Amino acid sequence: MNILYVTGITPPIEAVLKGEDGIQGLPPFYYPWKMLVDRGHKVDFVMTSNLNENYNIKVGWFSEKNIVKNIYAPKTENRGILRGLRQIKRFLQLLYYTNKAVKQKHYDFIYCKAFEGVAGQIIANIYNIPHGVRSFGDHMYLEIKKYGSKKAAWKHPLEYLCYQLNCSFFLMSEDHKDQIITYNSWHNPKHNYPFYLWPSGIEFKNLEELVSDIDIPEHPYLFFAARIDPLKRQDRVIKTLYYLHKKGIKIHLYFCGSDYSKVWREKLDRIAKGYKVDGYIHYLGSVSQDTLKVLAFNAIANVLMIDGSSRNNVFYEIMSVGGIVVGLDDGGINDYITNEESGFLVKDERDAAEKIEYLLNTPEKREQIHKAARKEAKEKIMSLETRFGKEVNLIENTVKD
Repeated sequence: MNILYVTGITPPIEAVLKGEDGIQGLPPFYYPWKMLVDRGHKVDFVMTSNLNENYNIKVGWFSEKNIVKNIYAPKTENRGILRGLRQIKRFLQLLYYTNKAVKQKHYDFIYCKAFEGVAGQIIANIYNIPHGVRSFGDHMYLEIKKYGSKKAAWKHPLEYLCYQLNCSFFLMSEDHKDQIITYNSWHNPKHNYPFYLWPSGIEFKNLEELVSDIDIPEHPYLFFAARIDPLKRQDRVIKTLYYLHKKGIKIHLYFCGSDYSKVWREKLDRIAKGYKVDGYIHYLGSVSQDTLKVLAFNAIANVLMIDGSSRNNVFYEIMSVGGIVVGLDDGGINDYITNEESGFLVKDERDAAEKIEYLLNTPEKREQIHKAARKEAKEKIMSLETRFGKEVNLIENTVKD
């Protein structure tokens, strides 16, 4: 088949364009893309990105010819009217170039990454092309809870349109029991499209198979893996560190993940200095999946306090090797952790600090949780091949039907 992705830049695309292998964050985007190519389908892109056209593609399964259009959109953290105007401009460009693409080449399927993919939905509906919407998690239910359905829709019009427009299917990564609120609030009853909430899948590896790019710290440490972004709430992890230091426990904290927001990184630095823990915080940048797993396993605790839900791909990776999770009891990770047996569910940063102090003082409990977490992961988390093969089958069967 000929398949067209309409999307913004994602870590896997960025990695491939820069000469890497593509498994650099957001595996749920990378693996279906790669599997489609491996099954003989041709995959093209109309996308927005902060990269110019000086690509350094080294993989053999993707080339510059597959980039129908890269709409250059330099990253900015400015807010207000100018940002809104830039978003409108990018949306219109996506609409124009997606329309141009389907006129120049026959596409059997269009895959629309919400919310940039709304342009793909519009064009696919005009030309009656089978198409799916792919969303990698959802925070809109938090907005709906806070502001109500109508005001949230006004604040996030493209996300709202994703649900209003018809499609062949809508697939969202499942990371919280309340995600269905968004669908129930915004779904257009005129369109009876299938809506799927599927958890992610991972590659299970034994610890001895993992190869770390960096040495494991010799001192006790906490670990948190996510891009530097206000949504990821690294400030809560720093506050947890502060409570431990206040008790005289001089433990270290390691962050890994790309510097997505320099403004947020600067704020985190100010918070750390205010708590006088800045000398104990280390930023590693992006790391390989193997390195992430090794660091997660050897940490005293992986402190997860993300807004909305901490049940993302990193959570699954941590559990798969038996890493110890200390996470918010907010409904996100509850189905995957048996409290005090395969991890800890906490109400806030102070509670998290108390559980970490307990872990530091009871190595036998840490060993018990390592084993229980890995066992629970094997029982509840799908393998990479099963989960993403299921997604590719969905695309193929949609076109076939």
